[in-house]
Amino acid sequence: MAEMSGRNALNNIQQAIKDEQDRTRRLDGELATANDQLVKIDVARAQHFKELARLRLNFLRGDDILSRIDQTDRQALALLSKRSEVVATIRARLDEAEAARAALEARRDALGDELEAASKAIDDAEVAVQERLKVDAAYLAQQREAQEAERVAVHADEKATLSEQEQDSKGESYRADRLFMYLYERGYGTPAYRARGLTRWLDGKIARLIGYQDARPNYARLLDLPVRLREHAEFVGAQADEEFAKLKALDEHARAEAGIAELEARRDAVAGGIESIDAEITEAAAANQELLAKAETYATGEDAEFQQAVTYLSSEFGRDDVKTLRQQALTTPFPEDDVVVSQLLDLEAERALQAQTVAELKKVAEANRARLNELEQIRREFTRRQYDVPGSTFSNGTMVATVISQLLMGALSKESFWNVLQQQRRYNPPRTDTTFGSGGFGRGTVWGGGSSVGRDIGGQILGEVLGGLLGEMARSSGGSSSSRGSSRSGGGFGGGSFGGTSRARSSGGSRPSSTRSSGSIRGGGFKTGGKF
Repeated sequence: MAEMSGRNALNNIQQAIKDEQDRTRRLDGELATANDQLVKIDVARAQHFKELARLRLNFLRGDDILSRIDQTDRQALALLSKRSEVVATIRARLDEAEAARAALEARRDALGDELEAASKAIDDAEVAVQERLKVDAAYLAQQREAQEAERVAVHADEKATLSEQEQDSKGESYRADRLFMYLYERGYGTPAYRARGLTRWLDGKIARLIGYQDARPNYARLLDLPVRLREHAEFVGAQADEEFAKLKALDEHARAEAGIAELEARRDAVAGGIESIDAEITEAAAANQELLAKAETYATGEDAEFQQAVTYLSSEFGRDDVKTLRQQALTTPFPEDDVVVSQLLDLEAERALQAQTVAELKKVAEANRARLNELEQIRREFTRRQYDVPGSTFSNGTMVATVISQLLMGALSKESFWNVLQQQRRYNPPRTDTTFGSGGFGRGTVWGGGSSVGRDIGGQILGEVLGGLLGEMARSSGGSSSSRGSSRSGGGFGGGSFGGTSRARSSGGSRPSSTRSSGSIRGGGFKTGGKF
């Protein structure tokens, strides 16, 4: 089971488009010939009617019918000659359009080679830089500083988040005690308390009743501790951001020294050239479709010249004197009349068969055009999804070729075609370690991140995998899930991790607010609900 590269798959699609265009043009030629034959059969019928007229001059009023049929013949043949010139012009323009399309495809293929070479050059350069940095003492020292700062920041963030969650859960019993909250909000037991007289005496009775003197400092600490821990987490987080910025600067400096920015600029320029050619190919395809549609008009006999020729001949055959001429020929004892009538009957039978052939060819040509249009859409979608970028492959090349053939035969829908391609596609990423150095902090990477070329397909594949996993998790948990706890998202550094988590903040240092969850203190509150 051999793989097929994305570019080879695209070449197969382009070859299928060319084959379908050739088939369409051949069918148009056959259809045009068949329609011309219909008119020529009618002209031959007119000639036979003229022969009958000559044999039956004693029946006719002079030779009016002869001159009239002669004139009709000449008009019909002149119209056919005129439309033949137009058809020849359309075919010449189609030849030019297809040659221009082939030239565009050749240019695109050459740029595809350049894109692969440019992508490989970037990958080789980045791998070389990473190998050098792995033994650079100053770089390794900064990496350790960044790792340690990140580890401390993650731990501080986890502690602050845990404290905030405990504040929510353990503080619920305090907040649920109306007497405690009445005294706490009035500042009882602190210098802020101002009540006197009976109110002060009653507040003292309530405080003794619920054990307020023991509970108040506990609740105050419960409120204050998360604030202090969050301030500390923000402080050490800012320090971690600074160390990360230093490490990232070393990564970017090393890349700049290796000339990777220039290599990326070259790759992006080539990718831009491919994008421009794809736009030209789309325009060329649309122009080609217009020419094919015009050719179809003439091939199917729907052009004005053909319709006019048919109208001339049909009106002539429908005249009363021509009908009478034929009827009289059938009743005469002369063998010459019988021969001509027999030939007319043969021509009419031939015309019926030819008309049936034309009708069948029209159906085939219509199906061909629909397939050609579908193939053009598939080509555009294929390149839009970047299935042809360097590293894009299909695990079973034979199957890809088969589904293209089945699509052409009408045995496979466009939706099924894409489903098969999505199941078969693979993406071979570059050798560069995108989690190297500053790239391992979950905040983006400087390695292989200079362009969108080849990244969409990797993202699509990852998205599909993650989507499937999340869907399975949701189904197994009853269709819903929630996540609480640390505001840091999971991620590794250089293939490892700091305590199993990594802070996924932007380099600017912005942090999401903590997530709190409500709960209840175990064992109740104070005298009215247990102690803290």
